[in-house]
Amino acid sequence: MATTRVRGGYDYQFVEEPPCELKCVICLAVARQPQQHGGCGKLFCSSCLTQHRQKSNKCPNCDLQLITFFDGKSDQEIKTIKVGCTGANDGCQWTGALSSLDEHTKECEYSQVICPNGCTVNQEMVRISRKGLQNHLENECVRRQYICPHCTEPGIYAERVSLHLETCPGVKVRCPQTKCEDSIPRSELEKHKSECQFEVGSCKFNELGCTKRLPRRDLIAHEEDDHQHLQKTKEKVLELTKLIEEQDKMFRAQIKQQNKDIEAIKESIGSCRRYTAPIYFRFTKFSEHKRQNKVIYSPPFYSSQGGYRLILAAWPNGNGVGKNTHVSLYVHLEKGDNDNSLTWPFKGTIVVELINQIDDKNHLKFNIAFPTDEDEEINGRVVVGGERSSGWGKARLIAHSRLVYDSKKATQYLRNDNLYFQIVVQVPGDKPWLECTT
Repeated sequence: MATTRVRGGYDYQFVEEPPCELKCVICLAVARQPQQHGGCGKLFCSSCLTQHRQKSNKCPNCDLQLITFFDGKSDQEIKTIKVGCTGANDGCQWTGALSSLDEHTKECEYSQVICPNGCTVNQEMVRISRKGLQNHLENECVRRQYICPHCTEPGIYAERVSLHLETCPGVKVRCPQTKCEDSIPRSELEKHKSECQFEVGSCKFNELGCTKRLPRRDLIAHEEDDHQHLQKTKEKVLELTKLIEEQDKMFRAQIKQQNKDIEAIKESIGSCRRYTAPIYFRFTKFSEHKRQNKVIYSPPFYSSQGGYRLILAAWPNGNGVGKNTHVSLYVHLEKGDNDNSLTWPFKGTIVVELINQIDDKNHLKFNIAFPTDEDEEINGRVVVGGERSSGWGKARLIAHSRLVYDSKKATQYLRNDNLYFQIVVQVPGDKPWLECTT
């Protein structure tokens, strides 16, 4: 078996030593595609000359400028030199003109051919005599097809006998328990571990306080020791009983304190302010409303049980001083079921949070505090069903540029074309029997 070697000139076994004038000045082999220097007349291989010119344009023999031409006469003379077969060392007796060598090599059983599997040695393609190729492909080539004897999975020989063996399901491996001498196919190892008599496990009474860890073969007898485990059970029951008594005592104390707190709340309820539970609204199709310059309305809602009827209105394209640059938000009053028993004008405050949709912080929070003086159009009672007050709110709630994703602040208020608002209504406790009703 041989490997390829790149060289400029002909590196063959010559029957007689070739004349020196036919050899390349650079590689000292018989010149291939001979180029003659016009000054000193020396020959160069075409490839050697090309490589030399990358370093210098002067002749390495006479130091004159390299001016060369193809020497056809020398080329014909070189091709008549008698050479031996490249497989001479393997037993081929053929000799002939160098020009006939390629034709002979195509049929010679001793000539070198490249392994068709592409195997290499030291990163060079492997060459084998044609006569030995079949044996190489069947028994030597590291890239030949090979069936793993453990799992019968086919693959390349070099991989099957190295990396594959580290994961092959058919390879036998030792049980991880040092005292167990069984060797089991890797695919059956987990099953073996669940049955191995040397596998160490915990006693099934471990939750009752038994801390024993024993091989499986000893664990069964241990778990059948009723006296020992009955004692452990008794100790655990006493421990749990004591814990339950302590927790019961603690819970009773908490309930007592909570009752005191409830009484305190009842005493101060007359001066309370009404804080409703948060109400959430989703405003969809933001871009479409913005493009069409339409207002998005929430469903109507009450400030509390027995409270004022309100509605939220968002202007995607802005209103007034916020037109075309900001989102505007207003709260309107509507005719409600409880208006006869409520105090007018409405003097409440609506706490609004525009939700940051990528993190539970940096929500945009602000208050819409209705005027305390009566203004029938803003905070006065609406007496006609289907109508609403002129509203009160923010013309510049948030700039359009702040709605989108901001990586530095980790905020994105507009996502999937939706805005989310959290609303809490605070109403002064002028009539606690109404506003503080739960």
